[in-house]
Amino acid sequence: MKKIAFKFSFIALFAAAAILLHSLFDFDLEFISVFLILAVCMTDTSGAPLKIGNRSLTAAASVYFSAALSLSYFGRLGESLAMYPFNTECGIKLMEATKDADALGRRADAVLRLNKSVADAYASKAASDYMKGDFGGFIENMREALDRAPFDYKLHENYCYLLMSGTEYYEKSGDAASADICRKEISNAVTRYKKTLSEINPLYKKTVISPVFSFPDDIEAAALSGD
Repeated sequence: MKKIAFKFSFIALFAAAAILLHSLFDFDLEFISVFLILAVCMTDTSGAPLKIGNRSLTAAASVYFSAALSLSYFGRLGESLAMYPFNTECGIKLMEATKDADALGRRADAVLRLNKSVADAYASKAASDYMKGDFGGFIENMREALDRAPFDYKLHENYCYLLMSGTEYYEKSGDAASADICRKEISNAVTRYKKTLSEINPLYKKTVISPVFSFPDDIEAAALSGD
């Protein structure tokens, strides 16, 4: 089989630089693998192989990362993370498949150590707190999640329904102060969501995010009671 040669020119350098830069933001590792393959195959303008420190090591690294990605693709999430623990997307999938409250909190923390902008990780921490009866932690982490996903209607809706359950629980328990906190939090969540939508360009609303503009009647009523 004839070996494919890449010319060591401005275009080749530009392509290599673009692939390397993209790899810094690529949690699936496809571009890292492509860059390593490019480094193995690249030649200079005379057609002679470009000298790199250790071609075999580069090829082995490409195979290694490809194996880690393949394990994640086929659902072997734990094994994939064991090979490459910095794969954020794999960590998120493993977190979302977790049902135990304590394990869910730990896996959400592991994701946030890699990327603090993941709204689902804060929502998972909130779910862990909710299952353990920690309403203070639940509210705190849901606020963090909503800050990172201000247009996520479903996240806001689910939050409000859980707060409504909390309101009912505290009212039955005779804890009026905690019930009031839940009602006010419902009002704040609804108000913030609507305010965020009101500040978006109308054309963007129609063509990009297609947002839901109002909540169900029971949430709207709960929000009014918290004003």
